Order: sequence, then C-alpha cells, then structure tokens
Amino acid sequence: MEKEIKSSLDGKTVSSLQSTIDDHLTPTYGQKAFSVAIPSDTLPDLPMSPQAAQRLINDELDMDARNSADLGSYITDYMEPEIDTIIHETLGKVFIDKSEYPLTAEIGDRVARMIQSWYHGTPATTPNGFIGTPTIGSSEAVMLGMIAHRYAWTKLWQARKNKTPEGYPQGYYRKDKPFLLAARDIHTCWNKYCLYYNTDALLFNLADNKYTLSEKDVRAFLNTPLSNLLDPPNINPEHQALAQMIIEACDFDPIEDKAILALKTPAELVFVVGTVVGTTFTGSADPVAAINDVLVSMKLNTFAGTQDAIDIPMHVDAASGGFCLPFSSPALLWDFRLPQVRSINVSNHKFGLVYPGAGTLVFKDEQVVDPALIYNVTYLGAAFKDFTVNFSRGSAMVIAAYYNLIRFGKKGYQDVIDNCMSNAKYFANSINTGHGSQDHLQTISQTDLFPIVVWIDKRAAPLAWTLTDLSQELEKRGWKLPSYHLPYTSSETPDGPLAMRVVIRQDLSYDKLSILYRDIAKAISTLDARGEHVDMQSPGIKQLLQADREHYTYAGYRGC
Repeated sequence: MEKEIKSSLDGKTVSSLQSTIDDHLTPTYGQKAFSVAIPSDTLPDLPMSPQAAQRLINDELDMDARNSADLGSYITDYMEPEIDTIIHETLGKVFIDKSEYPLTAEIGDRVARMIQSWYHGTPATTPNGFIGTPTIGSSEAVMLGMIAHRYAWTKLWQARKNKTPEGYPQGYYRKDKPFLLAARDIHTCWNKYCLYYNTDALLFNLADNKYTLSEKDVRAFLNTPLSNLLDPPNINPEHQALAQMIIEACDFDPIEDKAILALKTPAELVFVVGTVVGTTFTGSADPVAAINDVLVSMKLNTFAGTQDAIDIPMHVDAASGGFCLPFSSPALLWDFRLPQVRSINVSNHKFGLVYPGAGTLVFKDEQVVDPALIYNVTYLGAAFKDFTVNFSRGSAMVIAAYYNLIRFGKKGYQDVIDNCMSNAKYFANSINTGHGSQDHLQTISQTDLFPIVVWIDKRAAPLAWTLTDLSQELEKRGWKLPSYHLPYTSSETPDGPLAMRVVIRQDLSYDKLSILYRDIAKAISTLDARGEHVDMQSPGIKQLLQADREHYTYAGYRGC
C-alpha cells in the first residue's frame, strides 16, 4: 500500500497531496468534500475522489421523488437487465458516425421501417427513399414533421404567388402565409415549434366536455371565406378571432383587400392539421378519421388558376397513444390507412417501454419529404442522408428501441398494454365509484383507448379545498401527483379547471393502484375534516391557502 501511495504521489503538487491521500486512506464521508459547499457555479480547482463525487450526487438526488412515485409521468423507468447491459456497452457510440458504426445506423433504419410498416405506411421503392427516422423524442419528431409539411406548402405557393387567376383580384396569392391548425390539446412542443420556426398557429379552444379538436369546427372554419368569418350573420366568436389572426399575420388590409377576403378561405392557408391520439392533458383522442373525411372533401377544390388540389395533410401526434391503440382498439382508424395522414410521431420512451431519449417519426410514403430537405452529409469519410434537427446523439436508446421491438413483438406488447388497460379501468372505476372519492372526483379520460386516468373536481363552488391541496396531501404520503389547469382558451396561462392524472405505466400494478386509491381516499377525508373545523372562507385562511397553493402553481405552457 505504501508503494502504491508513493507511486501515486510522484509528480504531484503540494496542493493536491492531501486530496490524493484522501482518495486512498480516508473514509468516504470523512473526506473534506463533505464539509464544504458542493461546487455549483464555478469549476473547482482540485479534483475529488470518485467515491466522494458519486456520494455527493447520489445524496442530492435522494431529495428527488422516486421514479416509481412520479405517477403523472409517461416516461419508462424500467427495462430488462439484458438491454441494460447493451445500453451500458453502447453509451459511447455516436449515432451520426454512420461509417464507423454501420450496423448501428442500420438498426435505426430498421426501427423506422418497422414502425412505418406497423402504421400501414407504403415502403420506400428507391434506395434513397425516405420514410422515417429515429429521434431524441417526440418533440424533435413533431418539429421535423412540421418542417416537411410547411416546406411542401411553401414550394407550391412560390409557384402561384405571382399569379392572378382570371376573375380574381390582383395579387390574390401574394400575401398568403402558412398556418398550423390544431386544438389546445397539443403538447407544448408544438408551441415551441411555432415560436422557434416563426410559424403562426390557429388553435381551437377546449371547453367542458370538449377536450379535443372538432371535425365540425374544422369543416366550418376551413370552408368559409375570411370576410364571412368576420361579419354577420355568420359570426362564431372563436372563428372570428382566428380569422382576425390570419388577417393580421398576412397583413391583409380590410379595405384594400376586401375583394380578396371575400373569396379566400382558411383552407388555402393551412399547411397541416395537427391531431393527437393520447393527449397529455386529458388522455383523449382527436377524431382523426372524421377530420380526415373533412380534408378529403377539401381535395375536390383546387387553388384558383392552378391544377393543384387543396390537399391539406394531417400529422398525428401519437407520442402517448401510438403503442396503445393498435392493441386497445385495433379497428380504430387513425394511422396511414387514412389518406390525409401523412406523418406520425411516437415516443418509444413512453408506452414503447424504452428509457428516455427515444422517439420515431414516420411518413406515409417516400413522397412526403421533399428531397431538398434531405441533407447529403459527408462526415468522417462517409456519405449518408440525414433529416434531423440535431446532429450528434447517442446510439444506446435507438438500439434499446430495436431490442424491445424484436424482443416483445406484437404479442409481448399486447400483454403489457392489456395489463395497463385493465389496471386503468379498475383505477378509473375506483375514482368514479369508490366511497372515498365518488362525491368529489370525476374522470374525463378515454380509458377504453389509453391507460391514462385523468380526473377533475365535480363539486360545486365554493370549495374548501382544491386538487392542488389534494396533490400536497398525497405528497406527504410519498406520491408525486401534480395538479394542473386545462388549457381551455390559453396555452400560455391555462384557464380551465384543475385536473390530475395517473399514467398507468407497466410498473404500476393493481396492488400499487389499490394502495394509491386508499391514500387518495384518506387525503380527501383529511381535507374534508379540515374544512369542517376551520372557516375556509375566512380572509386570513384564504390568504394563507393562496400563498401555499402558489408555491405549487407553475407559469408558462403546460407540457407533458
């Protein structure tokens, strides 16, 4: 030991000798690192032992919630030990180094091909035909899908923007801009896309018993000239506001462009309709098939003065539902079996049962993405095609996604999802009919489609306690189950009622859900008792409660 220490000390400066001795002799919790502030703002001058660094970080992370207690999260936190080993062995592989790791690149292509085929896409018919790609997650996938659809709209608009169709006002197309059409049930990554890529979004509001995009809204809005959306007798306040947004974004003048506004419909300006199956807010599905029918009917019309059909594609955000619907409702039409569905994203790290950092974007066929968007990259001596937002990323989660696909197959996923669905229906029934909650809570999620249980407070105001208070009570029992406002008319500052959700992941057993429900019932009983003995409407009490609740209230877009 003395020789080892002497050898390690050779060449060391005096200032680092004590640190080296600590590494060899001092018990971990006797080292100096545990009696000074942990580095947080500046890089330390000296190293510390690996044992000290490990324990300091582990000790801090102990203050976080247990993964298994974070019941509002969709993210997978368990994989089989066999793939854990492969993940550890491939952490250093960079996915973009395709010449160095050609088999890893091929595995990524396999993941995209398998999922595209599963969703009834058309296989590529040429060697360079592009039909999909692994992504970091659904946020990158959504952005790539939007880039492809907006580019296609812009390319056609460039060809017609200087044309004036016979019988139409001069400069009819010149001021047109592309718009995304969706509802406020979209994930926050859609809002981020609009901000980062300077895209205007036409978002339909939600309301009680209206938690998804309505095909009736889509049909009425797309088919009505802008001037009719603004003026009597056809005024719908929501449609009027969206039409006004279009006029301002396109810089239309209500007087000078009056003739244009009398003819132009929003259908000419929408480059994609965004739909969701498995909304993060309410565990619902947009009526994809019905919206598809609306868009198919739009194709009977052409842009004036051209042969181009008004062909509005649909992107389906299946981040949460893409690995559920094929098993919970295989007959439901939501994928590439519908002609207007041109792109789909799915999060492998949700019900695909892969650790975080794994998503997939797939397209209906190789015609969707314009070849101009596919980068032909020469990197480290190899040439390859690339369509991603980022460049470098790890390979481990791509390989993990492939492992699950071949390890589970459809039958394996069916077994897992069946258990999740069964447990979700049991838990939703407990919330709705259980003695401890039936008078207080009501589920709003579609547990026939997704293993997601979302509930709201069904009591009439004034309330002695809210779902925020219930969340705090459950945290005392070790559960992380946050409450959040539904985004009825605003994504920035959601103004709908409070909701809570439990995502019935694979590791959330019937037994664990029974314990959770027991704790929910106890928490409700505690809160009810508090209201009986304290005047909750007292100004002083209300002020204290408001301050406490604000600690649990978050500003900004509501995401996953």
